[in-house]
Amino acid sequence: MINESKELSNSKFKELELSLNSEKLKLTLTRVSRPGQRIYLKAQEIKHIKSGLGIGIISTSKGLMTTQEARKQGLGGELICEVY
Repeated sequence: MINESKELSNSKFKELELSLNSEKLKLTLTRVSRPGQRIYLKAQEIKHIKSGLGIGIISTSKGLMTTQEARKQGLGGELICEVY
């Protein structure tokens, strides 16, 4: 359960700090596909994010889903971002 959320802007990127049951957790969101360079992956090319500890968001023909769900359904698409 999220107790508190705070938006930090220490560097040129914004960070989101979440407080979960009195423990702080730092999430990193990395944008992969950009307007100047789109990154498309086939289902066989989708890899684990941070050895399975993170998730990737991919846009498929069936909508947005995690990379794990896309791999299970055998769908490829545009890799939007990675969260770890």
